[in-house]
Amino acid sequence: MNSIYIVMAIMFAGARRWSRGREPRFRTELGRISYYFSKDEAEKAIKANATLKSEESKSVYRYFLREVPAGEALYDGEYKREWVYDATGKLLDHTLCSTCHCDIHTEHYIFGGREPEQIRFSAGDIVEWYDGYGSVWLGVVVGTPYTVGRCREMYETLRRSPRFAGLSDDKITFPLDFSDDSYLIVNTENYMESHVHVSSHYVSAPTFPVPQNLLKRLASCFKNCADE
Repeated sequence: MNSIYIVMAIMFAGARRWSRGREPRFRTELGRISYYFSKDEAEKAIKANATLKSEESKSVYRYFLREVPAGEALYDGEYKREWVYDATGKLLDHTLCSTCHCDIHTEHYIFGGREPEQIRFSAGDIVEWYDGYGSVWLGVVVGTPYTVGRCREMYETLRRSPRFAGLSDDKITFPLDFSDDSYLIVNTENYMESHVHVSSHYVSAPTFPVPQNLLKRLASCFKNCADE
């Protein structure tokens, strides 16, 4: 199946600092969108734009490179793979499985875990995450994505369950998908109120310095969650 590669430039919008208030964030907006017939072409375009000295290129927060299948009816936001780059064109992270409905019954839809070196943050780390709707939020990591080893353990437990007794491996459906490739993050003391599951590639180190009072509050949020 042929693919189309879409490059989306996400731009800073408004003040380039953390907002005041209970849930610090900064705003972004969608910039230019361009389309390519290969990933190589798309990456070259990202790197070329990243080297420009224009005001537009200086306003880039992230580049998202999205692979979508040609000739398929897709729901909003679906993709086979997605890669995220910083404003300099450096690759930060990428997805490991498809979100497309056309892939649901294929191996491309299954999340089989991340290698330890692919998990960039640990519990207690202060991070920011892009919500896909124009805001970047500040928070603290409470949980990390499953590792490959952990997913294997889960699969073996599944195989031994009475539900799948007598079935061959190809008949056993592993229940993890793209939604499980995520970090668990909080940004207030109330876990139930503020916890979010964020796609791994949407999480990164804070763009702007974090004021000391915010660092203390987020550390307190993490401690509260750890104690619960």
